[in-house]
Amino acid sequence: MYIQTISALEQETGKTKDDQPIGHFGSLGQTPRVRYFTCSASDLTQVAGIVGKPVSSQELRTAVNDAAGQSVTWISNSAAALEVAPRSVRTSERFFHAFATMPETVPAWRPAGASWVDFGRLVALRLRKVANIINGGWIEYFCWGSSTHCPECTGNPATYFACSSFLGKYLICLGDGFWRAWRNGDTATMASTLLHEALHIYFGRTVSHSGSTGNANCYERYVFRFNELYLHPATAAACPINLHRGPFSLPVRELQRRLNAWIRATAGTGLAPLRVDGLFEDRTEAALRKFQSAVGLPDDGVAGAQTWARLPRQPGSTLRRGAQGLDVRELQMKLNMWLGTVHGSTQLKVDQIFGKNTEAVVQAFQKAHSLKVDGIAGPLTWAQLPPF
Repeated sequence: MYIQTISALEQETGKTKDDQPIGHFGSLGQTPRVRYFTCSASDLTQVAGIVGKPVSSQELRTAVNDAAGQSVTWISNSAAALEVAPRSVRTSERFFHAFATMPETVPAWRPAGASWVDFGRLVALRLRKVANIINGGWIEYFCWGSSTHCPECTGNPATYFACSSFLGKYLICLGDGFWRAWRNGDTATMASTLLHEALHIYFGRTVSHSGSTGNANCYERYVFRFNELYLHPATAAACPINLHRGPFSLPVRELQRRLNAWIRATAGTGLAPLRVDGLFEDRTEAALRKFQSAVGLPDDGVAGAQTWARLPRQPGSTLRRGAQGLDVRELQMKLNMWLGTVHGSTQLKVDQIFGKNTEAVVQAFQKAHSLKVDGIAGPLTWAQLPPF
């Protein structure tokens, strides 16, 4: 067996399980990320049918290796930002949206002697461990899923992107969705699939999936939002953004716009439109509570999944070349989230200036969504942009 058994890994030494080793990382040198890859003749036939051409096992192994490398880069970028002091506003904002607390928070359950000093460092530690699982070649991949290969994967691989198992070994079985993404050149989806499964492997075998601190989807939300990538709706639903009093954020501006749409459309609310400034203060909380009460939700003043689902969509300001400010910043960030689904990385500098590069990306976005290609971010363009 190429990795320690789970029982050996779970032995306590007075520190948290996050402080325990996972494999023998750091001693692999130039060992490839994908050391263990199995693809039988019948499995190759399955994949060839999806991608529409003959394929070799080595070709598929290379595709998985490249996707694994991209996911490690995203994870490393996100972890590194949490390991510096002081942390940037950008890092804290994205962390807050994923975990509903600041990275400097020290959990009451932090044990004495733990190697991490605050929640941000704990998240960074866990992300580094996930990156090591991927980068160290500890995962055995199967190009087509089955319960024989991955005992916990009882579903049909024709219906999933990938499935993981961690009982004694670290296993990932790939499915239809992963290879369709490869066929379409969607490297971001391939990388995010491996990241998602590696997170489940780590959390399934160490701290379990409980609360936001142990919710692998929340770690994925942080990584994706930090790298300004598109967040799959299923992941967003599994770790919804929970907005409440906290630091300035662009999602709060979106919340304020949506509340304003409701205020203007509803007679008798008694509320004046909010200032769209990204600050979650008394008036924003009061409007949110009133909206929640009006639509039959608990008026807790927290914008969670149910609240977002009931709020009306409201586009940002119409923007064109020459515009500057926070509306442009929000536009650029959302365009980068979309670009992440196309290129697997951000392409546009977020500088709050609507210049020629921003205009070019707007035009590309409009073309991809069958909109009028004029480079102007109007209501129809905003409606197609991904939400925070």
